[in-house]
Amino acid sequence: MVGVPPARIHIPELLGDVLSGAINPGLVLDYETDLDHVANAYAAMDQRRAIKSLIRVGSVSEVSAVAAWTPEELDRIGRAEELHLATRRRDGGLSRYVTMWVVRAGHELYVRSAYGPGNPWYRRATAAGEGRVRAGGVERDVTFASAGPAVQGGIDAAYHAKYDRYGPQIVGSVTGPQAHAVTIRLAKAGQHELTEGSQP
Repeated sequence: MVGVPPARIHIPELLGDVLSGAINPGLVLDYETDLDHVANAYAAMDQRRAIKSLIRVGSVSEVSAVAAWTPEELDRIGRAEELHLATRRRDGGLSRYVTMWVVRAGHELYVRSAYGPGNPWYRRATAAGEGRVRAGGVERDVTFASAGPAVQGGIDAAYHAKYDRYGPQIVGSVTGPQAHAVTIRLAKAGQHELTEGSQP
């Protein structure tokens, strides 16, 4: 199809789900900044680090723009055998933490829903759009963003390199085309360091 897609025809079908919170259309907005940093937003989209950018009026500190993972955070979380993930509830609290695998691909961190989109944690994450993760002694508030097709091969390779010792059946549940659609990029939204004695 060439030209503007007929998106309006889907409004009656989807509006109720959006208003009820069943779906979160904001997941496509996976990069956030202010008017002074519009060039950074375009660069992120051009480099396939973002799908769509949200530009807010005000300073970066005022809008709590998404921060980049530090090299130490990437290393500690990326090396962790498992990650603990909780989603943000409507009352502002957190759901119980769920344990899963996590991989680093480039300068980003990713998780996938084993065996498809039916996992309760995945449904909660895609509906809420934000939560908190713990891994490698690091705890961070995050937003759950989508991952474009260009990065899926690298994510598959990261899963194989890190977890192939568990065997093809279990690794196969989080690799390949069926896993691409249930990939979540963990975008850092805030900072909260684990204190000594904290438990995941």
